[in-house]
Amino acid sequence: MTFVYRLSKRKYATLDGEGARLYGARWNEAGTPALYAAESLSLAVLEFLVHVDISQFPSDLVWLQIQLPAIVSAEDKTSLGIPSESQSKVIGTRWLARKESLILRVTSAVLPLPKIEANIVINTLHPQFAKVKISDTGPFKLDPRFEQFFPGT
Repeated sequence: MTFVYRLSKRKYATLDGEGARLYGARWNEAGTPALYAAESLSLAVLEFLVHVDISQFPSDLVWLQIQLPAIVSAEDKTSLGIPSESQSKVIGTRWLARKESLILRVTSAVLPLPKIEANIVINTLHPQFAKVKISDTGPFKLDPRFEQFFPGT
């Protein structure tokens, strides 16, 4: 079994790719759904922290362990390093439209060590997506020592 991880506000703890569809993200243009995850929960936390407004740190976070199918179709783009955001949007949107693989493994811009761990883009329109499910979840709180960086956590 393969697991990937995601951190989100409780009300967005779904596997629909709707947020990325509405607003776009690093590897997809607005209008194209995608689900973003990481190979480890710690990387998912780092990815979340770089996108959060520190003055409005959410108190309703949950972590998700997402189970992928036993045999998963995948494409690896970590050899690209960290393309510009406009380049990665084009690459990712084209990959999503082809629906040839369920996951796209990409280098994290926050922690660029793809040999150790990477981010995962999941194609919600791929036929294998029906086998993707949340296998575990729970509330997420940062350690109180982070208070100095994130007041109100």
